[in-house]
Parts: sequence; C-alpha cells; structure tokens
Amino acid sequence: MRPLIALCAAVLATAATEPAWARQATPFTVDDLLSLEEVGRARFSPDGRRFVLERRAAWGSAAGYDLGHYTAQLLTALELRDGRTGALLARLDDPGHAVGYLSGPISPDGGAMVVYRLTRTSLRLGILSLDTGAVRWFAITPEWPVTGRTVAWRAPDELIVLARPLDDLPLHMRVAGQAQRRSTALWEAAANGHVATPVVHVSGRDRDQRAQPIPGAALRLRTDHGRIEVLDQGEFVDLELSPDGRTAAAVRLGEDVQPRAGEAVLTGTPSRRRRLVLIDLNHERAPVQVDADLLPYQLAWRADSTRLLISTRAETQTWREAGFATVDLQGVVRKMDAGGRPAFRVNISQIPWARAAWDGDWPVALVEGPEDRPVWRRLEGAGRFTDLAVPADTRLSLDRRGRLLLADGPHWRTVDGRTAGERSLRDPIIAETADGGGRGAVHPDPALAARGLATDGQGCLRPFHDAERACAISVSPSERLLAAADDGRAAVIERSQPSGSDALLLRTADGDRSLDQLNPWLAERPISILSTR
Repeated sequence: MRPLIALCAAVLATAATEPAWARQATPFTVDDLLSLEEVGRARFSPDGRRFVLERRAAWGSAAGYDLGHYTAQLLTALELRDGRTGALLARLDDPGHAVGYLSGPISPDGGAMVVYRLTRTSLRLGILSLDTGAVRWFAITPEWPVTGRTVAWRAPDELIVLARPLDDLPLHMRVAGQAQRRSTALWEAAANGHVATPVVHVSGRDRDQRAQPIPGAALRLRTDHGRIEVLDQGEFVDLELSPDGRTAAAVRLGEDVQPRAGEAVLTGTPSRRRRLVLIDLNHERAPVQVDADLLPYQLAWRADSTRLLISTRAETQTWREAGFATVDLQGVVRKMDAGGRPAFRVNISQIPWARAAWDGDWPVALVEGPEDRPVWRRLEGAGRFTDLAVPADTRLSLDRRGRLLLADGPHWRTVDGRTAGERSLRDPIIAETADGGGRGAVHPDPALAARGLATDGQGCLRPFHDAERACAISVSPSERLLAAADDGRAAVIERSQPSGSDALLLRTADGDRSLDQLNPWLAERPISILSTR
C-alpha cells in the first residue's frame, strides 16, 4: 500500500533527525493501517475534457469481506472531474460501502464510459455520460477481465460484452466466500452425522461429469437505445475485435483437460480447453469455432484484419509442447515453423504463456534458440525465419501501422534499426491496460501503445510518437503518475508527503490544482515506531 510505504519512510526520517523527547508520539497500529484510504485507477477521455478517478475507502469500513481481495473494489467510488480545472462534476458512491463503483473503457468519441456496480452478490454494467454524469444501468453481468478483455467498444454507441448469467458473480470474485460457505455446510453435515460428506473430483473418461455452470453469452449492446443482441453462447473469457471492427475473436472455455501421467501441472495450468470463436459482427456468416486449443494471453490480429496470431496445442499435447499458428477468417489454422519451441514464461499466477506479435505481415516470436537461449525470431513461412539481434527480455510495442517496435536503451526502434521514438518508462495507458486483464499486461493493445506517452530522464511527458515536442508538464521521482491526457498536457498526480498524507493533483501547463488530500489525519498527529532495543 503506497500510503504505508510513504509513512514508514517519514517515520524513519523523523527518528533520525528529531531528539528523543520529540519521539514521544502515538504508535502506528493495525487499526491505523485499516483506516488508510487509497486512490485506484484514473482515466482521461481521448479529448482530455474529462477524467474519472477511483477513490477507495478504508479497508476497515467495508460492509463485508466475503469477496476476498476484491473487497477493495467494493470500497471504490468514482469521481467525474473536469479535465481543465479538476472541478468535481459527479460522484458515484455508497457511504455504507456495500456497493462499489468501478471504471471501465471510455468510448472512442470520449462521450461515455463503461462503469461497473459491484455488491457482495451481484455485478452489473452501466454506461456513464461524461457530459452529464448520468448513468444508465443494464441487466448485464459482464465477465471480469482476469484472463483477457471482456468489454470492447466497437463504435461510440455499440459495445461488445462477454456476459455471465445475470448476477452470477465472476469466479475470482465469488471463490473466497463460496469456498467458505461450502466448507461450513460440509462441516455442519459431518457434525450431524447422518450423511457422508465426501468431495469427489472425477478423472479419466468421466472427468466432465460434474456440475456444469450455466453458459453466458457474447452480447452486442446498443448504448443509445438499450437493445441487447446475443451473438453466441458459452463461457467466454477473452475478446479481441479486429482492427476493422468486422470480427470479434472470442475465447470460450470447453471440456476439462486430463493431465497425462508424469506431467508437471502448475496451479495456473489450463484445466479446460480454450476454444476460439470468430464472430462476424456484420452477420454475413455464422460464428466459426476454430479447431484448436489455445494457451492463455496470445490473441493478436494482423493490422489488415485478415489473420489472428495464436499459441495452440494439439489435444494430446501439454502446454510445453504448444506452438504458434495463424487463423484466417474462415477458421483455417496454419501452424508456424519457428525452428524451436516457444520460450514459455510463467506469471505470478503460475499461468504459462508465450510471447509473439505481428511485425507488419509477419509474426515475430520468442523461441528457444541454439543452446536453449531465448531469441526473437521473425517467422516468414514455409520453414523460413530470421533471428533478430535484440535481447530476449526486450519490451515490445507497435506503431500505428502495425510495425513492431523494440526497446533499445532510451529509444524505441523498428526491427530494421531505425529510431521510432523515445522509450516509455511507464505503462502506455495505465487503467486501459488493465481492461485487457492478464493478456493486456503481457501483450499491450497496439492502439494503446500508439496512444501512449513517453517520460524522459527529466520527467517530461510527451506523446509517444512525438518525442521532439516541447515539454508541457513534468513528473518528479517522488510523484506517481495516475493518468495523463493523450496530448501530454494534463495529468493526475499522487505526490508523496513526509507525513504519509499524499496529495492528489491535476497538473497542466498552467500549474497544479489540488484535487484532495489522502489520509489528512496522518498530518495532524505525530507518529512513532516501536523499538525492540
């Protein structure tokens, strides 16, 4: 928690400079820790006229804790503010903290934003007008963006949504409370002694003989008049619209996977098949299910919208035996010969994934090269490939034309070595990256990369592809950049203060405007730390 880190630093500095008598102060307790407020994500509209800020109340004020670590979302309120003055225009909040309000993607024209309303038993989707602050709620429970994207704007008044049955909380939100309730019921039945209370996990050919969830659906929502259209049904967990907006690539969970004897299984190893469905949003053809089992996080459209790059395995293969392939609009899969297996990565959730992206018309992938050393390789088809002279841990981005950019010191360069801009030292668009879930974290959206901002060594903020432009605003090392307008002329800043009471600021070329003070009570009393000496 950022306020606690700042507070500890302030306490240590005070202990080193003040006399012993001045340190007769109130100790920082667990109750103090549970009383800290925080700021969540922030977003600017594309035109910079508005921004939305998530405010999180103290952990100790929650109405309940059965959502586990999603209690933070239950404590969240939204503030709609003017992008030039910082003035508060509207607020979505529940003083009792039994309802949380969360921000989602902003429409392409900047007129509306997806918002979520979370309770301990439900999740609903709404549309917030950034002009009036009014919200229209819909009878839609979206899947939460954990694995990948679940909500995408196709047009200023059209939204594609991966939905769950109404008020059926996403798994990651309900799992903590659900497990507690089930185990409590089983212990009560066992104590009664009249029935057996086994928990059976079936394997082998009967592995699918378990309680199956009610399927959700891929929906089209017309936000202007509220019409909801079912595009396809299933348990969808990831979504990516083609650049031309004609096709939705959606990942649907399928049958259970039976691990092979002796196979190493991680906690994040996919336990169900992941099927790709191509949905024609113009209704010129029926949805196409692709005959492939996908690994998480790899779902990238070519810039011309004709092919999709995936990481896939055969039905009898483990994830370590997966490879790369492309899929055309008819669902035909063409495996790519990379001259070696993918150089798999495993994230903090123990989910395996491979790294690949498009460079114009050709995929570029990270594979195990000679002596099992990872190497970036351009896959040119028919078994031909070219190794790129860049380190394996190189960050990737894309320019507006779909060309691959490689991080090289302080600069981004194209594969042929030409300088393409100054390297960004932060996530391209912080909150929007989170809209893509785990996939957005490891494979940033090309459109976001094109919108991103670069921070140079002096903290100057500039548009990613206009690094030579004069610096409008700067961010110091003691400040955290929460969000910035696309043109780099306005930003929301969290500034650390010695007391631990952080300042929230709107920074423009005209100076700073105070938005609020986080945990002002920290500045009103002296804090001490306990010593064991």
